[in-house]
Parts: sequence; structure tokens; C-alpha cells
Amino acid sequence: RICQMAFSFLGYDVSRCDGYFDQSTENALLEFKAEYNLPQEALLDAKTFETLVSVTSAALVNDPDKDTQMLQAKELIHETNR
Repeated sequence: RICQMAFSFLGYDVSRCDGYFDQSTENALLEFKAEYNLPQEALLDAKTFETLVSVTSAALVNDPDKDTQMLQAKELIHETNR
């Protein structure tokens, strides 16, 4: 489930985020592995998971538009200051 959410967050096309490993999850996994030069097998191994966590974390730090908590906080502050 967490991996599907990370793939979706990073812009990969996944049709569900409930932990069920369907075809869209496999496609996202293989696309991700190809992009980061990881072995092309439909297996979420430790190296792939580590890379996924690292890439997702970097996206949060480097792209403020992806930091949903910060965006929500700014929205709440803006509403409070009206």
C-alpha cells in the first residue's frame, strides 16, 4: 500500500492504493526500476524500496508543491487571517 501511494505521489499511474499488487502496480514498479537502473523484475526488493523512499523524500524536500502538509498548513493560516 505504501509503495502504491509513493508511486502515485511521484506521478506513476496506479489504479489502486490498497496493497493489492495489480497490473498497474507492476507497471509502475517496472517503470520506476527502469528510471533508476534497478533490475527489471516485478519484485519489490529492499534496494528498490530504499530507492523509492529516497526519491519520495527528495521530492518532498525539492518540490514544495508536493508537500501536502505544508500546503494544508498554508491554507489554514490563510483562512485564519481573513
